[in-house]
Amino acid sequence: MAPILGYWNTRALGDPIRLLLTYAGVEFEDKRYQEPKEWFSEKFNLGFDFPNIPYYIDGDLKLTQFLVIMRYLARKHGMFSNSDEEVLRMETGEQMTVDILWTVVRVWFNEEALKDPAKALADTLPSKLDQWSTFIGDGKFVLGDTLTYVDFFLYSVLDYIRIFVPDFMVKQATLQAYLDRIEALPAINKYINSDKFNRMPITGPSALWGNKPE
Repeated sequence: MAPILGYWNTRALGDPIRLLLTYAGVEFEDKRYQEPKEWFSEKFNLGFDFPNIPYYIDGDLKLTQFLVIMRYLARKHGMFSNSDEEVLRMETGEQMTVDILWTVVRVWFNEEALKDPAKALADTLPSKLDQWSTFIGDGKFVLGDTLTYVDFFLYSVLDYIRIFVPDFMVKQATLQAYLDRIEALPAINKYINSDKFNRMPITGPSALWGNKPE
């Protein structure tokens, strides 16, 4: 039986896991909940220690929590490093991706900030993107020539930002080239050009931005 990835019918935290599984060539059931009542009707009946979504089920293995799932799949499919130095770099990249995600998430739920999102983010996001450009530098990916789970997380978040405040990303040539490299990976290119992938919605119905189809 194919493993099951359960999440909302949005990109958000489901997108990086879908990308990683697709790149790894894993056939999986992409179970997407359309309404909260669908999830709540089975939330406590699936055998999780901490019921939540996203979740990942593979036989007797049952995981929740986004980064737990990402790290597990990365180790299983050769997208994790055993080098202490490289693990520290991955973990730094992982946590800084969380940081820029939450920077924009706060605006997605703020009606006043959404009147002028570029202004609301002007004092925080551009400098964080500059730091990311420096961090990646001349490397292809977060670990130079080596693709890891962090790259799929970072790709998704940067793409959300590109859609949300495109003017910020236009100025980031290094990050634009990075996005292009991820999208050029054969498995990823095939996926994002298929009917399995949509740029929107990014967020769920409780957000004030990004919750509508393209």
